[in-house]
Amino acid sequence: MIARDLAGAYGEVEHDTPTEQVMAAPLALVIHILIGQGRGAGQAMLHEEVMACLNDYRIEVALELVNRKTGAKSTPATLATIFTNRDVITDIT
Repeated sequence: MIARDLAGAYGEVEHDTPTEQVMAAPLALVIHILIGQGRGAGQAMLHEEVMACLNDYRIEVALELVNRKTGAKSTPATLATIFTNRDVITDIT
C-alpha cells in the first residue's frame, strides 16, 4: 500500500484522493525513520532534503517489492544505512 501511495503521490497512478493525503503515510514513515536516526525531531530540514529522503525510501520500497516477487535477494536497508548512498548486493537465484 505504501508503494501505491508513493506512486500516487508522484502522479504515476490516478486517484481521487488529494495528493497531500496520499503522501501523508509515506511522509510520516520517512519522518519516523529520521527521528529514529536522531534526525528530524526538533530540527529544521530543507524541502529538498525531505524529498531526497522520500525518493530514497521509494527506492527501498521498490527493492523490497522486487525481493518479494522474484528470486532476487538484495541487501536490505537498516536504520543506519537508509537514506545513505549505500551499496546494494543482490543474489539472484
